[in-house]
Amino acid sequence: MSLYRSPGRRSYGAIVAALVVGLVIGGIAGYLGGKSGQESPSLAKALEHTQASIRPAVDGISLIAVEYPIGVKAGKVVVPEQLQGAKDQLARVRESFAAAKPDLVVIDPDGAAKVSADLDTLGAKIEALAPEADVNALVAAIEAELRSTARLS
Repeated sequence: MSLYRSPGRRSYGAIVAALVVGLVIGGIAGYLGGKSGQESPSLAKALEHTQASIRPAVDGISLIAVEYPIGVKAGKVVVPEQLQGAKDQLARVRESFAAAKPDLVVIDPDGAAKVSADLDTLGAKIEALAPEADVNALVAAIEAELRSTARLS
């Protein structure tokens, strides 16, 4: 009986174990290496993105207070183009708000709901040819709500 192994034979169990250990180590190294190259988005960057997406609504809402009083006097349309300009501007504000709303709801759900309701009210007031003071007050309120909801200064 021989006390040693024959030179050509290898244990298959040892080869399989070495391969499994190598795969596990390689997988962990690959995962950690791949993850280290990615930068996770910060809260500040997410807020910055939301603020940039809502900026057109904030900037545009005040234009309604410029166009509407020129187009409507004492409940009568005096310059149809200006009234249409106010309506078009409101549509752009709504579009911008709709694009940013999912992010705004995360920041301030009550504020986003208030802005949404006030935009609907503003649309109704414009259609009803409401007094200039009512429209301007609502425009100012919406602008303040947008700034507050998006944490704009």
